[in-house]
Amino acid sequence: MASSRVERESLVVAVIEASACQLPVVVTNVGGLPEVVDKDVTGLVVPKDNPEALAAALHRLVVKRDLREELGRAGRERVASLYDWKESVDDMIDLYERHSRHGRVAARFAVENLLDQFRSTKHF
Repeated sequence: MASSRVERESLVVAVIEASACQLPVVVTNVGGLPEVVDKDVTGLVVPKDNPEALAAALHRLVVKRDLREELGRAGRERVASLYDWKESVDDMIDLYERHSRHGRVAARFAVENLLDQFRSTKHF
């Protein structure tokens, strides 16, 4: 769940990661949160400043196992189709390279180290 009241939201990556792990998500309709959730397909979107709607969405997920599984499965498929792993790694290397005084070799080493850690968590 990513509930926020501010337009400049920083929880987008957490929502993408949860979806990648096949977890259903509930977000408020602020900032970039609704952009990463296909409403009622990969997650539930509720209005900001509406705790009743948020509680109702969470309750739906608690009592409807089929809905949880369907949203989770669709979320994982969406993430897999929108976020190419190699492209993301290349972007990370470019970012490290631009901001590192040690250059591309150090950037590649840092990214490969992160990837190894990520793979060992079995989320990959």
